Amino acid sequence: MRVAIVSYFKAAYGGNFISEMSLLADYISINNNSVFFIFPYEAMGREWCNELALKGYNVIFIALNRKYLDTYKELSSICKREKVDIIYSNFGSYDVPSALVSLFHHQIKHFINARSAMQEPCNFKRKLFRYIRNKLIYSRSTVISIGKDISNEYLTWGFSKDRINPPLRGIDFERLVLGEDRNTIRSRFGIKENDMVFLMMGYNIEIKGIDIALESFSLAKRKDVKNEYVLAIVVASHLDEMNDFIVKKYSRIPSWVKLLPPNNNVGEYYRLSDFFISASRTEGFSTAVGEAIRMKLPVIISDIASTQWYIKYRSVKQFISESSEDLYNAIITYSCDEAIKEESAELIYGDLNILQWVKSVSKILGIE
Repeated sequence: MRVAIVSYFKAAYGGNFISEMSLLADYISINNNSVFFIFPYEAMGREWCNELALKGYNVIFIALNRKYLDTYKELSSICKREKVDIIYSNFGSYDVPSALVSLFHHQIKHFINARSAMQEPCNFKRKLFRYIRNKLIYSRSTVISIGKDISNEYLTWGFSKDRINPPLRGIDFERLVLGEDRNTIRSRFGIKENDMVFLMMGYNIEIKGIDIALESFSLAKRKDVKNEYVLAIVVASHLDEMNDFIVKKYSRIPSWVKLLPPNNNVGEYYRLSDFFISASRTEGFSTAVGEAIRMKLPVIISDIASTQWYIKYRSVKQFISESSEDLYNAIITYSCDEAIKEESAELIYGDLNILQWVKSVSKILGIE
């Protein structure tokens, strides 16, 4: 079998996604199967991209053209040249061109790794167009989703029920290296030893609910609750945008906000923190919540559908989505003893075992 892993991924750091794909490629490559990767040109030169190449994998770069037909032609040419049997696409943008390749070349199977919900069109005509498009273009595509709500959404948008697999989730916990001791890490990022640090991932201000968290902490400061409370937000490539958003709101960056740069060793950020917050308005899977539980942090999450399943871990507490007041109440009242944190960390390690995920995905792809 010849497998093309096609991903619209260009982040500075590979994170759990590249760990997943690398392990999946390693497993598939056993028994004379082969794998190569396709990324957008913006990924060229990334450290994680170079590491894939150093492992012996062929890495090809293609453009993402707004005219799907142009991207389809380029992808089709690559698949023909490389004698591809399976396309496994990630992050949506290459899904349509990949589906078209399978549609016009029946010997090639297409699988979608559905990591997040499909953006909903704004009017009836566009909704109808999408439904018909999906029925036609994706008639040979198979969905591997990471959540039941995402599976249901793909079903709603015209995907055949027999082509949607049960949810599969996995996290490479082994990449969460602790590094230096807690206080050394804190001092590196200007965080005091006695600060109570609440960590958030903030690659998108609106989606991640950064505004909700900021308002909750503002409320805590106004009520003079725990002056040492610190909200630490991990930003991606949009540091200026985050800075501008916070300065516009407060006329400066408040002393209780710390903006943390992207870090290949994200384990350091969990190590320096006391709690983890996910105030998201929408999510696919939220790897970060799973990582925080494994790193024995008490976790506070919004009560959105896609992260509901995390509630089974006793170190997780919910607040009413969009409610800064309810998040504030959770922040000032939540406590979690060590035994519960240990229990949750052990349970999630078994539930989201990355090797089991790799084997399950390979089986769906028809490679065992």
